[in-house]
Amino acid sequence: SDCYAFFNPIFAWNESGMAIRTYSCGSMPFSAIELIVREARKTQPDALYIINTNSVERDDLDAETIHGLISYMPGSEIREQLIEKLSDQLGYSAVDKLEFRFPWIRIREFWGNIILNGLRPQDDGVKGASHYSTYLNKETNISDIYMTCESREELPDYLIESANNLLDYLEKENVKVLFVNVPRAEIDEGTMGRINSMNDLIENRGFSVLRLQEQWDDIGLSLSNDYYNRKHTNIHGAIKFTSYLTDYIQANYDISGLPVTVDEESWNQAAETYAAMVKTYVPDFELDVKARDYSLEAPMNLTAIREEKDGAQGYLQWEAVSGAEGYIIYRKTGNDGAWERVSDMQSETRFSIFGIQKGSRYFYTVVPVYEENGKMFYGNFSYKGIRVEL
Repeated sequence: SDCYAFFNPIFAWNESGMAIRTYSCGSMPFSAIELIVREARKTQPDALYIINTNSVERDDLDAETIHGLISYMPGSEIREQLIEKLSDQLGYSAVDKLEFRFPWIRIREFWGNIILNGLRPQDDGVKGASHYSTYLNKETNISDIYMTCESREELPDYLIESANNLLDYLEKENVKVLFVNVPRAEIDEGTMGRINSMNDLIENRGFSVLRLQEQWDDIGLSLSNDYYNRKHTNIHGAIKFTSYLTDYIQANYDISGLPVTVDEESWNQAAETYAAMVKTYVPDFELDVKARDYSLEAPMNLTAIREEKDGAQGYLQWEAVSGAEGYIIYRKTGNDGAWERVSDMQSETRFSIFGIQKGSRYFYTVVPVYEENGKMFYGNFSYKGIRVEL
């Protein structure tokens, strides 16, 4: 699930023109990755493969995870091998394994839904870009539980075997690959030690690992606002992480000559669809990460005051931000409205409110800015803003 929270394929497409799709499921086991890559390379043998090493965090596996993995896979020998491998890891008997080949054995209570939608999940039309509620809406402060450590934890034999089999395959087939360790609040040092040990194993075999546990600040991630829980970024954190990873790929991998066909029309359509889905959560400037300066703090103590004077219906006030030359104010109408700019840059830390209708609900947010070489740079801001209504 890290893949769907941290990386957003639509943001990558808009920024860099790279077509990158996530292929994973919740709690995807590291031991499945070799066969997943083998299956994907049937149609994309020359693509760059990006593998998340955080998935070595635990040993638990269940039938739900196996169904999630195989439901998108076509019938093939590799699919059968994956079923066998993970079923054996669960200790399933030959009879138990039947549910993965004939899923209705397990999910007969959902027959009505299957009749309507079919056995295989359908693409959502936005290339797998996340749009579930917590990803869009929630902010969780993980600064008190976020940790880094240099400890190492002994890996279980099955993980070492799976890793070496994967690396043998990648090496033999000369697969372009990047391993990534995403920055998240692990539950304890033992979990981090296991991830560190896997990263060591991979690097000792001559492969690159992008270790980002200590790079959250370089990425621009706020531990106070950019996660929806300890392990997953929200949409705002995903914008920052996606930009960082795509920049890294462009700087370190030559992908311009890859013989990969991309349906640009479908990606542009997906981007348009996704923009309409997230416009209420993401103001226009936030997507231009090259115009962001995350060192500018969000204005503190943003307050709405009811005081009708000189035609104004009230005003906003906030504390000055160090390094900001001024502020730009955005407003949206109702919970589902789109953020719209309602001011030019102003130096004052007070903004008069006009044009709001009685009975309607509005949200305002204030963005610190400065101008350099004719370009505007935007700092941090309150993602939800402050509510104002008459």
